[in-house]
Amino acid sequence: MKAKEISYVPQQSKGAFHDTGSRAEVDAVLVDEQFEILKSRFLDINHWQEICTVGTTAFGLFSAEGTPLQRNPQVGDKIRIDVPGPDGSDAFDWVDVEDFREFRLPSEREYCMMMTLRPACPPGNSAAEPVAHFYSGEATSTIAIVKGENYLCASVHGRNEVPNTESPQIPDKLRNVVLASGGALGAAKVQWKMLTDGLLKDLGTDG
Repeated sequence: MKAKEISYVPQQSKGAFHDTGSRAEVDAVLVDEQFEILKSRFLDINHWQEICTVGTTAFGLFSAEGTPLQRNPQVGDKIRIDVPGPDGSDAFDWVDVEDFREFRLPSEREYCMMMTLRPACPPGNSAAEPVAHFYSGEATSTIAIVKGENYLCASVHGRNEVPNTESPQIPDKLRNVVLASGGALGAAKVQWKMLTDGLLKDLGTDG
């Protein structure tokens, strides 16, 4: 199976990948109104854990300097991901908001808002230091919401998912390999599916 080729998603070249999504059919009269609800959920990163239908992963939006933010994401921001480790412990993973925009798709019948996240070092660290994430800096996750004439979609597209083995601490290396391997086998995809389902919860006739 090959990764989907999507204009706003980085190309797949190595490692694992996934294309995960949810869809809700919506009355054309209500689609604009319901898309605004979807947008508000999509932009509320600090509450993604509550938005997920089920899940234990917590998300937080921060500035590049590490200040907690209560606003919409911007390019250059960081997102802290609190993923329970294999032994039940918590460890923070960090990603940069590398791309964030909204636009009409070529068909002119669909409108998209998306952001691409890339594993990164924690705030205040040099960009040359190893990233704090179970995937390497080559990986990306592109999260998108789309409004069609009579439907809404939410999707996550993982690309180039290679385990991060550059952590200076051996336990971190082991954790990263375990978590990244689980992601390749579907664990991360399940978590993202919880998010896309949650974003569309109670929207449309499939809500």
